[in-house]
Order: sequence, then C-alpha cells, then structure tokens
Amino acid sequence: MSGVSLPQADAVELRRLSFHGSGGSLFRIHIVNVFLTIVTLGVYYFWGKVKVRRYLLHETEFEGDRFAYHGTGKELLIGFLKAVGVPIMLLNSAPTLLGWRMEYQILAIVLIYAITIVFIPVAVVVTRRYRLSRTSWRGIRFSFRGRMVEFIKLFVLGTLLTTITLGLYYPIFATRRYGFLTSYSYFGTQNAEFNGRGRDLFRSYLHSPRPISFCERRGREHRRPVRHSRPRGVLRAELGQPLRDDPSRRAPQRQFGLG
Repeated sequence: MSGVSLPQADAVELRRLSFHGSGGSLFRIHIVNVFLTIVTLGVYYFWGKVKVRRYLLHETEFEGDRFAYHGTGKELLIGFLKAVGVPIMLLNSAPTLLGWRMEYQILAIVLIYAITIVFIPVAVVVTRRYRLSRTSWRGIRFSFRGRMVEFIKLFVLGTLLTTITLGLYYPIFATRRYGFLTSYSYFGTQNAEFNGRGRDLFRSYLHSPRPISFCERRGREHRRPVRHSRPRGVLRAELGQPLRDDPSRRAPQRQFGLG
C-alpha cells in the first residue's frame, strides 16, 4: 500500500466523513437481531451488536476508503461475563452485610463504593482499547495506548473533587478525562490531539441551569416543577494525518472487550 504524505504545517485542509448507509438496511438488521435474541434467550445479542457495528463502520467513508470492524460476538460475550462478575459478587454479599453490626455495615458500604469507583475506569479503558483495536481504515488498525493506572488515578481523584466541590469541579474533570482518552488513541503510529481546556467548559457550566439544593427544592416543589439539566460544552479532537504502513497493521493479540 502506498503511504499517505503528510501536509505542510501551514497548509491545513478540512476533511469530512461521509455515510452511505440507509435506515431501511439498518432496520432489517435490527429486526433479525431482535428475533434471534428472543429465540436464543438473549445470547445472540452480542452477535447482533457486532452486525450493527460492522454495518455502520463499513458504510462510513473517509478519503475514498471505508472503515472496517473486526470484532466478534464471542469476544463480546466473554468480556460481558467477566464484567458482570464484580457487580454480581457485590449484590450477593448484600444479604450477608445486613446481618453485621452497624459499624461493619458502614465499612463494607464504603469498601463497595471504593471498588465501584475503581471498576468504572477499568471498564472504560478496556472497552476503548477493545473497540479501537477492532477498527481499521485502509488496513491500518486503531489502538489505545493509555495506561490503566493513570486513568484510574485521574478518575478517582476527579470523582472525589467533584463530590467535595458539589459538582463545580466536574467541567475540569470531564475535560481531563476526555483529553486522556483522546490523546492516547492512535491510528497506526499517529496519535489524536485534544485542545480543550477545562476553564472554557467551566464558563459554559456556570451559565447553564444547575440542579438546586434539596432545601430549595422542598420549598419550591409546591409552586413549580424543577428541571435538571446537564452542562453542555464543546469538546473537539483533531486526528492527525496517517503515516506510512507500520507494524500496527499486524493482527492484534487476542483480547476480550466489554462491548
């Protein structure tokens, strides 16, 4: 395959994706997936998800070539079974916790909460690494090379600061989280770039309607309904131009994704 030359630093060209799929084709896939999922008591759900992803990526075109998806239903099923193991274990321990003394119950609840906080970033990293490794364009695979330990630290610290500041830290937390996931996403040997800043999203957050406190809600609930809304910010990632073919084109090592 011939390499793709890099543009000059002062010549930035805007390039767009195009989609050639149709709602009718996707609807037919969906109907078959629903039928087979019901017949197999939910087992076929993972194979149906693979069909949908493969269709959507195959119908997406960039620079005259379409994307490809290489995941399998078996990988998604195994990843799901591994992922639900932790929640099921925690739920099964709940009846036992009810028979403990109050101080032990509180300690157990804190421990479960801590495990949950750690489990979420692990699931995010595993899912992103799997999806990117199973996606390719022009025969070159995408990949995610971020370290899980770093993301766990970022996620746990961001969650604690968001809780302590009553949500004020959330725009900065969301920006850093998105920046980490984007900057460690690669196409071949070229990583993506993220130029967002937490303070820019923080301004939008301050000007957006925020959830009122419990006391204020109790005082106003008889006068008018309260609506909660989430802040909206603009996050933009700019993907660098692909380089020449590289070892990342080789088939990835066997791994299982969460979906």
